[in-house]
Amino acid sequence: MIPGHRGFAASPGDLAALPGAHVPAAALHALGALGAFHPLAQGPCTTAALAAGCAADARGLDVVLELLGGLGLVERSVDGWAPGPQLAGALATAGGPARLSAALATAAATWDGAADPEVWVRDDLPARWAAAGPALAPVIHLAWGHLIAAALPPLAGAGLLRPDSWAPVPPGLARHADLAQRAGVLERGGQLVRLHRAAATAWGLGTAGTGWFTRRLRLDQDWFWGPLGSLTECLREGSPVTRSSAPGHGAAFRAEFTRCNADVAGLAESAARVAAAVHAPRRALRVLDVGAATGHWGVGFAAANAATRVVAVDASPVLAVTRQLVEAAGLGAQFTWWPNPGYGPPEGHYDVIVLNQICHTFGAAQLPAWLGVIVERLAPGGLLLVADLVLDDTRRAPVRHLASAVRLLVTGGGRVRSHQEYSRLFAGIGFGEVTLHRLAASDLLLVRNRDRRRAVLPAGGRTRRVERISR
Repeated sequence: MIPGHRGFAASPGDLAALPGAHVPAAALHALGALGAFHPLAQGPCTTAALAAGCAADARGLDVVLELLGGLGLVERSVDGWAPGPQLAGALATAGGPARLSAALATAAATWDGAADPEVWVRDDLPARWAAAGPALAPVIHLAWGHLIAAALPPLAGAGLLRPDSWAPVPPGLARHADLAQRAGVLERGGQLVRLHRAAATAWGLGTAGTGWFTRRLRLDQDWFWGPLGSLTECLREGSPVTRSSAPGHGAAFRAEFTRCNADVAGLAESAARVAAAVHAPRRALRVLDVGAATGHWGVGFAAANAATRVVAVDASPVLAVTRQLVEAAGLGAQFTWWPNPGYGPPEGHYDVIVLNQICHTFGAAQLPAWLGVIVERLAPGGLLLVADLVLDDTRRAPVRHLASAVRLLVTGGGRVRSHQEYSRLFAGIGFGEVTLHRLAASDLLLVRNRDRRRAVLPAGGRTRRVERISR
C-alpha cells in the first residue's frame, strides 16, 4: 500500500501490486457503496450477518472480504470479520465509516471513464489524499489505486514502459505519464521518460518481457475493468456481470488469454521439467491435456518422447491458437485436437491427464461431477496434474489468487480453492494424496494414490518431488 503521507512514493511491494490495483479498489468501493463499514466498525461480524445488513450476497461478499483479508485490511476469526489495524484506524476517527464511504464515492465514477485522463487526473490527487487525513489516507490510497493502474495500458501501448530506452511522451498521454512518474513507475530525463528500474524489477520486466506485460495489461482492461466497476451490483444481485469466465461461455476470453501468454517462458520451462521427471524411464505416454491453451503441458510431454501422443481439449477458438503454437514447435504430428467448450474429454484412457487452469472456473456444484468423468479416463497407475490457482489453507495467500477470485465473481467463474479443499475433493473420488508444488509460473497439484513411486524434479525448480508413473 502507498502510505498517504509519502504522496506518490512507492515501495517495491507497492509497485508490484500496481498493475492489479483496480481489483482491491473495486472491493473497497463496493463495501463503501453497500454500507459495510458501519457494521464492521462495531466489531466482529459474520459474513452472513454482514450480508443481511447490507442486502448483499453472502458468498460474493466473502470473496471480497478474503481479498481484503489477504491485504491486511480486515481480519477473520471464529467470531467473524473485524477491521485490521489500518482500517480500524480509519473507522475509529470521528464519523469514520461515513467519511470513508464518502471519500470512496468521489472516485467511483472514474470506473466509467478510466481511460480518459480528463476524467481521472484533472484534480490534484496528492492534495485530496492528504486532505483525507493521516488515518484515512492509507485506505484511500489503496481504494484509488485504479487511477494509477488505468494509466499503465495506454503508456505500455505507446512503448513507454521499457526500462532499456528513453522515449518522448505523446501529447495525449502527458497526464498519464505525470501520474505514473509521481507513482514511481516512470523516470524522466528532460523531455524523455522510461520505465523506472525499480518498477521493471518489481514486474519482472527485461527487454524481452515488455511485450507480454503490455498485452496482459490490455487484456485485464478489456475483460475485467468494466465488470469490476459493477461489483456493487454483482454483490447486491448475487449474479455475475458477464459469463466470460464460465465453462461453455469463455471461449473468446480464453483465446485472447492464450494469445497473450503464448511466449511466457516460465510456463514452458515448468512444464518441461515436470514432463522430464514424469517420463522417466522415458516410455511413450498417452496424455490428455484439458484446457490446452498455449499447449505448454502437451508440448512438454511430446518433446520428452517422440512416441508420446497428446489429445488437446479446449474450445475451438482456443485450439486454433494452440495448434499454431504446437506446429511452430514442430510437434503437430503427436497431437490430436478435441474441441469442447465445456472441457468434456473424449473416450479412452490416458497415462497422464493435465487439467490446466480449468478447475477454478467450475462452481461447487459442478466440479465434483466433472472431475468424476475426468478420472474415469485415467489409466491404472496414471497421474493427474492440476495446474491451477491454489490458495494456502488459511485462504489468505497468495493475494494474486484472491484478486483472481474477485475477477471470477464478476465474470461468471467458479471458486478459487485451497490445497485442503482440493485434498478433500479428490479424497471423495478415491484419490489418497494431493501434493502442492508452487512452480515459477503456476501452482501444480499432483494427485495420486498412496502406492505410487516418486521422481525428483531436475535442479532449478523450487519444488523437488514429482510423482513417477509406474512402468
